[in-house]
Amino acid sequence: METNDLIIFLKVAELGSFSKAAEQLGYVQPNVTARIKILEDELQAPLFKRTNRGVSLLPEGKVLFEYASQVINLISEAKEKITHTPSLLKIGATPTITTNYLSHYLLNGSDQFSLYTRPAHELLSLLKTSTLDIIFINRDLQENEFELVHTFHEKISWLGAKNIGFSDFRHMTAFVSRDADCPYRKATLHFLQKRKRHWKVVEIDSLELILSMIKNCKGMAILPTKMCSDNIIEYPVKQTSLDDVKINIYKQNNRVFHLDFLDIFL
Repeated sequence: METNDLIIFLKVAELGSFSKAAEQLGYVQPNVTARIKILEDELQAPLFKRTNRGVSLLPEGKVLFEYASQVINLISEAKEKITHTPSLLKIGATPTITTNYLSHYLLNGSDQFSLYTRPAHELLSLLKTSTLDIIFINRDLQENEFELVHTFHEKISWLGAKNIGFSDFRHMTAFVSRDADCPYRKATLHFLQKRKRHWKVVEIDSLELILSMIKNCKGMAILPTKMCSDNIIEYPVKQTSLDDVKINIYKQNNRVFHLDFLDIFL
């Protein structure tokens, strides 16, 4: 069993596709398919369930996935110790968390980590395949393979342009993420339902576009108060409080590395 075959296997499992794995790894698809077939023959068991929509791990594949991840991690650690060249900590975060908590490290030229900004479901996939060492995510995970490193809370509120008035507030457009699991979206819809507000709700995929729409007085959004600026301010609503959003930091159970970077949160 070759190390490169395990890398190919993990990439196929991560992306759920032979063709996408081949594209990212720089191979042609028949080569990827052939290497997976060699693994299956060697283990005398099928690893993937093949469908028209891609592939998913079978029970035997899930077992190999766990051990293959450990093997690749150990090889990486061995190379680091032998060459005395510590690898960068690979951190993943959602766009909002990146903007509020991590972007300033990059702007200040930090060389301690490499940053992946992805939607929550992609972060989970990348952590499972050991592409990432650690993730910042604003939801709770139930998977036993992940270890909760730390939790902190962020204040959220209605944010709007500095020059809109409360007379406009009653007939406002509310911007929300299209992601059904987004905590800011959930807080927005809960607020509107509880207060019986019949505002126009517009779904937008991009955080940058939501902020741009707010700055141009097109509507408001429930977001972290850390996102207030010279042009965007907090609009407290009387007799209503919004629960803080919990941000969790997770790593794989079997991963061991220095977490000095997290001192700011710990």
